[in-house]
Amino acid sequence: QIQPPRAMVTPFIPITLSLLSLTLLLISSPAPKSLRLHSPPSLVPPVSCNILPINYVARRQAYVHRSSLRPLRRAASVWSSSSVPVEAGSSPSNGIQGGGGEGIRISELLSACVDASDYAARAIVKVKSDVEAGVLDLGLVDKSLGENEAEDPQTIADRLSQYIIVSSLEKQFPGISIVGEEGDLRGERVDLFGESGVLESGEKMLPGKFGLKTNLLQMRGEDILLNANETSIFVDPLDGTKEFTANRLHAVSILIGISSKGRAIGGVMRFPFGEKNNRIYGGKGLGVMGLDPSIPPPVPFNGKDFRAVVSNSRAKGPVQDALDLSRPTSIVNAGGAGYKILKLLDGSADGYVFPRPGMYLWDTGAGEALLGEKGGKLTDRYGNWIDYTPSKLSVSDGLVAATNQELHEYLVKWTNVMDILRTPSGSVFSTDWLEKVLNLNPGDVKSFHVTGDVYRGRHCSLTSLELELQPEAQNVSESPLELIVKRVCPRELPGRPTEKLRRDLESYKAEAGFYQYIAPVLLKEVGIRIPKPYYIHAKGPDDVVNAHENDLLKSEFIIVTESLRKSKQYFELNETLLTSALTTLSKLHAGAYRRDDLLETAGREAWERGGFWTLDKRDPNEIKNMQLSWEKFREKFEHFDEQLFSDSGVRDLGLRIARSAEKIDKKLAEIRKSRSTIIHGDFKTANIFFDEDKSGEATAIDFQWSGVGLGPMDVAYLFLSSAELSVLTDEKKFEGLLQHYHKSLNMDGYLFDDFISDFKLCVLDYARVVIGYMWPSASPERCVARAGELGACTHNRSIPHALWLVKYLHNLLSEYEKE
Repeated sequence: QIQPPRAMVTPFIPITLSLLSLTLLLISSPAPKSLRLHSPPSLVPPVSCNILPINYVARRQAYVHRSSLRPLRRAASVWSSSSVPVEAGSSPSNGIQGGGGEGIRISELLSACVDASDYAARAIVKVKSDVEAGVLDLGLVDKSLGENEAEDPQTIADRLSQYIIVSSLEKQFPGISIVGEEGDLRGERVDLFGESGVLESGEKMLPGKFGLKTNLLQMRGEDILLNANETSIFVDPLDGTKEFTANRLHAVSILIGISSKGRAIGGVMRFPFGEKNNRIYGGKGLGVMGLDPSIPPPVPFNGKDFRAVVSNSRAKGPVQDALDLSRPTSIVNAGGAGYKILKLLDGSADGYVFPRPGMYLWDTGAGEALLGEKGGKLTDRYGNWIDYTPSKLSVSDGLVAATNQELHEYLVKWTNVMDILRTPSGSVFSTDWLEKVLNLNPGDVKSFHVTGDVYRGRHCSLTSLELELQPEAQNVSESPLELIVKRVCPRELPGRPTEKLRRDLESYKAEAGFYQYIAPVLLKEVGIRIPKPYYIHAKGPDDVVNAHENDLLKSEFIIVTESLRKSKQYFELNETLLTSALTTLSKLHAGAYRRDDLLETAGREAWERGGFWTLDKRDPNEIKNMQLSWEKFREKFEHFDEQLFSDSGVRDLGLRIARSAEKIDKKLAEIRKSRSTIIHGDFKTANIFFDEDKSGEATAIDFQWSGVGLGPMDVAYLFLSSAELSVLTDEKKFEGLLQHYHKSLNMDGYLFDDFISDFKLCVLDYARVVIGYMWPSASPERCVARAGELGACTHNRSIPHALWLVKYLHNLLSEYEKE
């Protein structure tokens, strides 16, 4: 569509060229000449052809690739059997299979890819030879999108190589999707050859017009049959274009990856200028061929020593962070994704980390398949298999590759937590930084390791570390050996509405304030079971309510505490576990009761009113739409207990809760004047750890909703969110547990009857958020789906619990309304 300046247009002129067996649009110098390119005897003899005026072609090609080729890469240039581009992710135009309809044999497909790569390699060598001889312009263009993106060069060799491979394979294997890095080139070429063009041997010249060899391989196992509609080929026609233009030719490769059902199963790595290991190929059931047989097997990983291969140009930022954390014994620098994989295959290196965007499926497909056949592994930075679906061209989560499974697991442990183990300055954790924040002497920390799983949720990311201290380290008995690192950074978490973000940021500030100002006092004076804090970093606007959204997203919270690795969690709490949890709660509540200094600090640094469900934190529409929300729930659940839901009081349960909400809130405010303490605010199974030893003591975590409140708020929430149904339905057990809490509380003047009254009000207060916020989206199917979700309350993941709660609320409301 772009018209070139008039001065660029010249008449058609004949030009004699000798580019192997075909030529694309040649991007040549501004001063074209009629010339005949001379070929070495090993390459294709020269042929004559006509092309568009070279000045026009050069300009038009540059326009095309700068303005639209990168989007083509991302939208996928996918070919089907009909030779018409199809949209990425769509099915090819037909389901034709090779092999007479019985499927495509992987050996035949891989053989054809090897043969096509040989043709392309000869073309690349020829281009380089003619460029150096001064008879051909390299046609260099930059595909990058501008200043914010790294240079992404492309040459005539890239385009020529891709055309050879794609035109050959699409002719040979109809039905297969073929994705080429350089976009759809067919609209950019002129048909340069007629049917008369032949090699000296008499075979037709264009690879796309004759069958590729499909019998190059000797099978070592079962010859797998592939369905054409489920098979894709990813082509990087010249990997390492920067190396090509800089004459680092050993690093230049052709990469062809084969995938089936989204998994890499075969590949070809062809090094046109390589002397050894220059033609490596293999696949599932075939092994890996082409490697020097004298290469020794990979050295088993001993837990610390390995050699890392990294990019010549991009070993900064996340790559350097990964190296700093994993601590390789030596570094091998190499250009080009294919050449780095070769370094793993030929034994020159052991691991390869690139934990950032910048890779595409054509970069990784061949390497993943070949490494896997050699006992190694290639995944994204989180250890997930890469999805080779044509609609997903970008490997946005980077890659981790290793020659053996153990090293791969070790590297993924670090790349998986790079974003979590980050200091306020932006650098990753180091032994020096840990010694400083933990009050240790320089040199005390020998090393540190990731232990356990990594948690990533809506509100935070979390992992655990184990420290290895020097034998001569001072204060070893008091030094932490295991740590929990919790990081909260809104810009790194799932998006949410601005008002929700404001409320959540207040909760992050509350947790940081609790650990920094309240926890040390409770640990020292009360001996409460909470993790000991070692380092707290809180950054964010002081006025969260009125701050701009961009400032909210820049907030950052880092909390480092002692580890709870020798503890465990439960989905529901039985009588024994509830006893332990209530003991911990009683210590927290009693420790802060009538402590004006602590209550003042909690009101300032945490929440003035603790708990996420207090009326002042909720959307007023929850009360306004309460009956409508209840009716939605009732319609979906009433068939489980028709007698219960037929009661007129139950039918109007939402309306009754709404009518009493403000009165209950005012009543609780009056009670707080004389019975305030510090509450946890979210005391449920997900936030409670139990010691694995015989004591079974409970430790509370996650203090985002801590602040000033009534102890029965935590108790009511614990029972309604976490207790086993056998406890809730047994009045004797239920009351016995409440008596245990009250007795452990040991608060003068606080009678058990008063506690029970407060407890019932707190239950009804919490019911407001259950019916108005949680249950409108509830369904039996969702309850079943969330059955294994630790963070979900029992009334949201268990139908029997939900039905019990309906009945319990109805009875409490009836009692309250009479009073």
